[in-house]
Amino acid sequence: MQRVTETLAYAALGMLIAMVSSMAGIGGGVFMVPLFYLALKEPINIAVGTSKAVIVVISLMSTAIYIRTGKVDMKIGTILLSTMVPGSYLGAFMVSTINPTILEYIVALFILLYAARLIYRVLKNGTKQGLGDKDRHGRNPKIALLAGLLIGVIAGLTGTGGGALVVPLATMFLGLSIHEAVATSMYAMTLAAVVAAIRHYVNGDIDMGIALPFAAGALIGAQIGPRIALRIKPNTLRLVVAVILIIVAVRMLL
Repeated sequence: MQRVTETLAYAALGMLIAMVSSMAGIGGGVFMVPLFYLALKEPINIAVGTSKAVIVVISLMSTAIYIRTGKVDMKIGTILLSTMVPGSYLGAFMVSTINPTILEYIVALFILLYAARLIYRVLKNGTKQGLGDKDRHGRNPKIALLAGLLIGVIAGLTGTGGGALVVPLATMFLGLSIHEAVATSMYAMTLAAVVAAIRHYVNGDIDMGIALPFAAGALIGAQIGPRIALRIKPNTLRLVVAVILIIVAVRMLL
């Protein structure tokens, strides 16, 4: 009976995390890793590996929905993922030469500033919910290449997912609206999530007793989150993304 209760609780948490993460364009590791490590007392390698396995489900399912609704910029997203993956490997090799802690603080500060920028835009726009948030920058493939590489390197150095950086960079420098940025972020992180999960599985770093019920819940949550994100107005989504990114940044600083 206890095992059934635990399984249902894991599934419910997986659904909630997937719903929130897919609304903000992030993988969800910022929620799952501390949950697995601190609450469930899993070793850190198991916590990270199990989280990556669930992120595969979240990214694949939510991406499928975002693509069907036409919100994914396939060109920009494909360019981003093409350089994010090699960038993450480059970052992993650079760990011994660059202090990841200092970089985490810099990235966290950038994310906090972006979240503040989103909140400012909401306050400034007021009831003008129809306003988009595309900046003056065009959808330049060269910028996307550099952005993907930068995101990958930072992810490899710090161990964080790339979604928390894709959304800010996509809206600030690639001309995507907040809805497009969230959708394209989920698409861009899919391949990296699959590659990472395979690596963790080979290393034996995935606890299937946790991963499977979380993934089952995530299958549902990753369908709900995108539908909510697509239905709410730009200002509301900006607030949602801002709050979640603040949580991500605080988690990086702790």
